Amino acid sequence: MNWLSAIAAVSRLFSSLTGLFRDWRLRRAGAKEARLAALEAGQARAKRVAEITAHLDTLGDDDLDRRLRQYQRASGRVRMGETNQPGRGG
Repeated sequence: MNWLSAIAAVSRLFSSLTGLFRDWRLRRAGAKEARLAALEAGQARAKRVAEITAHLDTLGDDDLDRRLRQYQRASGRVRMGETNQPGRGG
Protein backbone atom coordinates (compact mmCIF):
# COMPACT_ATOMS: atom_id res chain seq x y z
CA MET A 1 0.00 0.00 0.00
CA ASN A 2 1.51 3.28 -1.02
CA TRP A 3 1.17 6.48 0.97
CA LEU A 4 -1.48 7.95 -1.37
CA SER A 5 -3.89 5.05 -0.89
CA ALA A 6 -3.21 5.13 2.88
CA ILE A 7 -4.17 8.81 2.98
CA ALA A 8 -7.30 8.09 0.94
CA ALA A 9 -8.28 5.30 3.35
CA VAL A 10 -7.73 7.54 6.38
CA SER A 11 -9.75 10.28 4.68
CA ARG A 12 -12.65 7.88 4.03
CA LEU A 13 -12.49 6.67 7.63
CA PHE A 14 -12.51 10.26 8.92
CA SER A 15 -15.50 11.11 6.67
CA SER A 16 -17.39 8.09 7.95
CA LEU A 17 -16.67 8.93 11.58
CA THR A 18 -17.66 12.55 11.01
CA GLY A 19 -20.96 11.43 9.47
CA LEU A 20 -21.63 9.04 12.34
CA PHE A 21 -20.92 11.77 14.88
CA ARG A 22 -23.21 14.21 13.03
CA ASP A 23 -26.00 11.61 12.93
CA TRP A 24 -25.53 10.84 16.64
CA ARG A 25 -25.79 14.55 17.49
CA LEU A 26 -28.93 14.90 15.38
CA ARG A 27 -30.55 11.87 17.07
CA ARG A 28 -29.56 13.23 20.47
CA ALA A 29 -31.05 16.65 19.66
CA GLY A 30 -34.23 14.93 18.43
CA ALA A 31 -34.46 12.89 21.63
CA LYS A 32 -34.05 16.05 23.72
CA GLU A 33 -36.82 17.75 21.72
CA ALA A 34 -39.08 14.72 22.18
CA ARG A 35 -38.47 14.69 25.95
CA LEU A 36 -39.16 18.42 26.14
CA ALA A 37 -42.38 18.07 24.13
CA ALA A 38 -43.53 15.21 26.37
CA LEU A 39 -42.74 17.25 29.48
CA GLU A 40 -44.67 20.25 28.14
CA ALA A 41 -47.64 18.02 27.23
CA GLY A 42 -47.60 16.51 30.72
CA GLN A 43 -47.54 19.96 32.28
CA ALA A 44 -50.46 21.07 30.09
CA ARG A 45 -52.47 17.98 31.11
CA ALA A 46 -51.70 18.58 34.79
CA LYS A 47 -52.78 22.21 34.47
CA ARG A 48 -56.04 21.18 32.75
CA VAL A 49 -56.74 18.55 35.43
CA ALA A 50 -56.17 21.19 38.12
CA GLU A 51 -58.58 23.55 36.36
CA ILE A 52 -61.24 20.84 36.05
CA THR A 53 -60.78 19.78 39.68
CA ALA A 54 -61.07 23.38 40.85
CA HIS A 55 -64.29 23.76 38.86
CA LEU A 56 -65.73 20.50 40.19
CA ASP A 57 -64.95 21.59 43.74
CA THR A 58 -67.31 24.53 43.26
CA LEU A 59 -70.22 22.26 42.30
CA GLY A 60 -72.59 20.62 44.76
CA ASP A 61 -73.36 16.89 44.91
CA ASP A 62 -76.77 17.31 43.25
CA ASP A 63 -75.27 19.20 40.35
CA LEU A 64 -72.52 16.58 39.96
CA ASP A 65 -75.10 13.76 39.93
CA ARG A 66 -77.19 15.60 37.34
CA ARG A 67 -74.15 16.14 35.11
CA LEU A 68 -73.11 12.51 35.48
CA ARG A 69 -76.56 11.35 34.35
CA GLN A 70 -76.42 13.75 31.39
CA TYR A 71 -73.00 12.41 30.41
CA GLN A 72 -74.13 8.79 30.73
CA ARG A 73 -77.20 9.43 28.60
CA ALA A 74 -75.09 11.20 25.98
CA SER A 75 -72.60 8.33 25.87
CA GLY A 76 -75.40 5.77 25.61
CA ARG A 77 -74.68 4.07 28.94
CA VAL A 78 -78.06 4.97 30.40
CA ARG A 79 -81.07 5.08 28.09
CA MET A 80 -84.04 7.35 28.46
CA GLY A 81 -86.38 6.16 31.18
CA GLU A 82 -83.62 4.45 33.14
CA THR A 83 -82.15 5.95 36.25
CA ASN A 84 -78.70 6.00 37.71
CA GLN A 85 -79.15 3.84 40.76
CA PRO A 86 -75.93 3.12 42.64
CA GLY A 87 -75.52 -0.39 43.95
CA ARG A 88 -77.55 -2.08 41.22
CA GLY A 89 -75.75 -4.22 38.66
CA GLY A 90 -74.96 -2.98 35.21
